[in-house]
Amino acid sequence: MDFKRSEIIAMAAAVIIPLIIFATVLTPGAVKAITLFLLTANNMPIVFGGAAAGVFCILAYRIYRRLRPRRPPKS
Repeated sequence: MDFKRSEIIAMAAAVIIPLIIFATVLTPGAVKAITLFLLTANNMPIVFGGAAAGVFCILAYRIYRRLRPRRPPKS
């Protein structure tokens, strides 16, 4: 079977993300450590800035692809 790159990424994410969540929930104290990191006042600008940068990159890429669509591959 020939899979596109986006399909391979989606399949990998479908396996890896639940495994990470499952391991985090089973590790004692991991959820508390994550929430403490996210809710500490010193880390909030970093967390917010990272999330805002991620959203900006995704939206910029989508706008770029609307303006310049990919050329169909030559057969």
